Amino acid sequence: MKNILAILFTFFAFNSSLFAISDNQNESTKLPTPSKIEEVQKIPIETTKNLQDPKAPQLKNISFSYLAANGIVPSRLGYGYRKQKGKHGFDIAGFITPYKLIKSKMKYYSFNLRSSYLRYFSPHKKNNYFMGLGADFNGDFKRFYDVFVISPSIFWGKQFNGNTSSKFFQLQILWLNKSFVKSKEAKTGIKVNTKSNFFLHPLLNINYGFGF
Repeated sequence: MKNILAILFTFFAFNSSLFAISDNQNESTKLPTPSKIEEVQKIPIETTKNLQDPKAPQLKNISFSYLAANGIVPSRLGYGYRKQKGKHGFDIAGFITPYKLIKSKMKYYSFNLRSSYLRYFSPHKKNNYFMGLGADFNGDFKRFYDVFVISPSIFWGKQFNGNTSSKFFQLQILWLNKSFVKSKEAKTGIKVNTKSNFFLHPLLNINYGFGF
């Protein structure tokens, strides 16, 4: 009986040692939990801001007021405002004809209002070309009658953007000019032809702008 008990005791002791060895191996090969993985491996993730190339082209967003001259031989002086936002731009300006004011002793004058949409070809560059579509409204106030002209127009030019100011020049083509004549017969007693005219031929003009 003692021999049987000794054999059983030896058998159980041997199995216990085997289980202990197996537990130690499992413990050594056990994978870390997710929380431990986060502690061991923290990989920095680049944000969108960090991924942006500081040397990448940036779109121009500028606006400026400017003094302007109008005419192939500048005969009209004016004031305007231009705004550029990326590829798109807007321009509005007004002009008067000084020599007519002086010649008529400030009694008769001529003016021009212009509004236009601009499209820039290279908005990320400091100096870039543009095209535009617009409309001009001209008024010529004379002694015996007034003349009003509406003219659609297209533009092509170049804009120079400096660190403190901008300037531009543009070629303007006006066409399909429609004129309206208003008589001053009631005031002057002189009758004039008030027939409206429609000009199909294009007119060429040059505009200069000096921003500040």
